[in-house]
Amino acid sequence: MAAMNFIDEARVHLENELLDLDNILKMTGEAAGEVTPTWLYVVEGRFEKIQAKARAYMMAVHEHARPVLS
Repeated sequence: MAAMNFIDEARVHLENELLDLDNILKMTGEAAGEVTPTWLYVVEGRFEKIQAKARAYMMAVHEHARPVLS
């Protein structure tokens, strides 16, 4: 059961960091106004890929590790 707590805690930390980064990107975009710098599009695109990888990883942990540890 301790392993489950560790997995859940790590997931929460990862989700919080991704949420913080999402908020930073949104605030940066708003601060840029109508003239959004090209680099921001690049960073946002990369962030979306990171989010997709994180979701896939968390789903794999949920489907494979959690049943074994339960």
